[in-house]
Amino acid sequence: MARPSGVRNPDFDIKRNALLDKLTAYVLSDDVQLPSMRQLAIAAETSQPTLNHYFGDRPGVMVAIIHRLRLMSRPIRRQLRIAERNIEESIAGFVKIAIELASNDTYRRSHAFAIREGMVDEEVLSTYMEELVEPAIDAIAERIVKTPGGSRNFATARVAARLLYDGANSVVLRCAMSDITPDTAEFERQVTLMHNWFLHGFLRFPDGPDVRPSPADQQPQSR
Repeated sequence: MARPSGVRNPDFDIKRNALLDKLTAYVLSDDVQLPSMRQLAIAAETSQPTLNHYFGDRPGVMVAIIHRLRLMSRPIRRQLRIAERNIEESIAGFVKIAIELASNDTYRRSHAFAIREGMVDEEVLSTYMEELVEPAIDAIAERIVKTPGGSRNFATARVAARLLYDGANSVVLRCAMSDITPDTAEFERQVTLMHNWFLHGFLRFPDGPDVRPSPADQQPQSR
């Protein structure tokens, strides 16, 4: 008996997740940049029509992979949310996490992949911001608000968190591009400067005088 139109196979999600496992591993491999649907199908050991069935089109594949990367990065966000006894320990802890991420191939490749794909498709870029960037910023803002000596409101903390995220991620992504590596003096210099500037800024202006948070930073969002 034919299945009614619009009704999924009972094992649709199982098969889709199995394909997504292979696709995610493939796009995070060395030397894979902007793969075609044909290349993606070969990597997933399936056909292009099958990928279209489960993901719609190429941007749909990339969006699904980024959703998967968000799930994979949950432990990082949990770590970022942890409050410390004071702002000195909080900033030092954040920088320590950034150093660890600089040596984390999956993290570095995930962001390099998402940024590269986002540059050629607005939907993919929007998904990257919503699924990977903004949740990380929210987690850092939580860390700041909960730590004694940090910002007293979430809006200001989120502005600070965005600056912390951007500074740390720029160093991490430079490692992904092989400009510097975590074992070089230049990496250590940049990390030390980042730590000192952020710490001194928080100690002097924990609530950032004259900072006017954007409406997007006013309320915490569920991530």
